[in-house]
Amino acid sequence: MHELTLARALIAAAERALTAHDGRRVTGLSVSIGAMSGCEPDLLSHLFPHAAVGTRFEGARLEVEFQPVQVACRDCGQTSEVEPGRLLCPVCDSLVVTLIAGEGVFLTGLRVSGEADELGV
Repeated sequence: MHELTLARALIAAAERALTAHDGRRVTGLSVSIGAMSGCEPDLLSHLFPHAAVGTRFEGARLEVEFQPVQVACRDCGQTSEVEPGRLLCPVCDSLVVTLIAGEGVFLTGLRVSGEADELGV
């Protein structure tokens, strides 16, 4: 279960980001999941509570943001959203593109008890 490993990794990353908030309970985590990450967002959301048992993340809400694939064309200079299996510029059909988004799972924010604002990570 790849997503269970990811859930545990997100918890570990969040723990490192929370060193200044020792002992505070986490009420929410925000993550960005890229279309090419290989992660199933629904499965990650389902498994996260199991990974959080016995930690300060138990009961925290996992908020998932989907990140579409984006490429930057090195020929025409356009930045465009594309389908995961079609990594070419939709403007000029060039194959000379750089992948700039949509590949990975990232912790993007945390909410801890007693704090009104979300902590950026």
